[in-house]
Amino acid sequence: MLNFKNIFQKLQGDKKEDRGVLESGEIKEKNFKYTIAFELVAGLPIIEVEIAQKKYKFLFDTAALSVVPDTLIETAVLKQLDKIHINDSQDSLSDETLYTLSSLKIETLEFFDFAVITQDFTQETPLSCLGFDGILGYNFLRNLIVHIDYEDRKITLYDKIPSLSGYTKTALFFDGLSGPKFEINFAFRNVLVTLDTGKNDGISLSVNDEFGSFSEYAYKMRETSGLFMSSFNGLKEYSEEKNYLVKDFKIRDKIVIKSYPVSLNATSLSLVGNSFLENFALVLDFKKKQLYLRQYSDKNIEKSFSSSFGFFVHWNETQKLYISAITRDSVASKAGLEIGNRILALGKMDTYEFSKEDYCELFLALNSGMKTYESQDKVEITVKNDRTIKRVLLKRNTIDEI
Repeated sequence: MLNFKNIFQKLQGDKKEDRGVLESGEIKEKNFKYTIAFELVAGLPIIEVEIAQKKYKFLFDTAALSVVPDTLIETAVLKQLDKIHINDSQDSLSDETLYTLSSLKIETLEFFDFAVITQDFTQETPLSCLGFDGILGYNFLRNLIVHIDYEDRKITLYDKIPSLSGYTKTALFFDGLSGPKFEINFAFRNVLVTLDTGKNDGISLSVNDEFGSFSEYAYKMRETSGLFMSSFNGLKEYSEEKNYLVKDFKIRDKIVIKSYPVSLNATSLSLVGNSFLENFALVLDFKKKQLYLRQYSDKNIEKSFSSSFGFFVHWNETQKLYISAITRDSVASKAGLEIGNRILALGKMDTYEFSKEDYCELFLALNSGMKTYESQDKVEITVKNDRTIKRVLLKRNTIDEI
């Protein structure tokens, strides 16, 4: 399983003129309300858009710059502007060419001359597993009111705030072009986090912030190392993350979270993704900088660590399926499984000749709550390192050598 954390770019222009171009674009229609369905793919909302009379699947990402397929570069719908210096959610730096897109439609709502960059999402694994073509990002949403209903899988776009009842209101903050932020009230201090629908897991905080003795406010901690995070510029080669089960924090002193996993990792951004946000119906008023949250349940939010054998998998052409990361003191760690072990068999699957398509099917199942080896009480795994082949039966609390 690869943790699909912060996988899409959070872009910031490093010059004032960059920001001016990125804030360009126009919606001519007035007094509108458009409701569109979205599909959750690996915990990420995918919508349909239209460009030049062709339908595309786009990720709906409140914290990223918009991206269109690179196949549009040679068409009349894109006009090249300049290079822009960006950093992604894993702090990888790159230069991208900026374009204006003449027109994009959602239903019949038309966006004119908004800034975009281009990308081919079919090349990188696991990005290519998701089957989307582009990203509808923050710069398209900056003058809208956006209602996200996770229960009904619908997004509604307005130009005027609708009548709201039963919502908790809190302020949105903006820093450059990194997307909307709101405040979470932890016991150790209040923290501004970016509301990121392009992130499929829950809450992650940047170690660049000084949190003091964070562990004092947690029930327990998990530590994972290896390859389990990815971003716009590809897989991060090595990551370390401490995940704490934090207790008793709030939003606006009204929404109470009794316990929830919160990760600390070495990035510059603190983010909140869909697995936490799906507890609410959300209304983001980008124009007046307000966030409205309505909790679906009348109970306090309470979540523990997910049950896991403690290993993550990834795929490449050379190794096929292999162990990419290990959680410290997990069943997998105690069994002697190591990062880089090639997986020859996993449960009932013969993975010796595992294809990219096979991996994508497994990846989507792992990230969509479907039944996989992670939903079993035990799993048999056969791995190979440079010299030996090892077969073990992993159980939730014990390990058997076979």
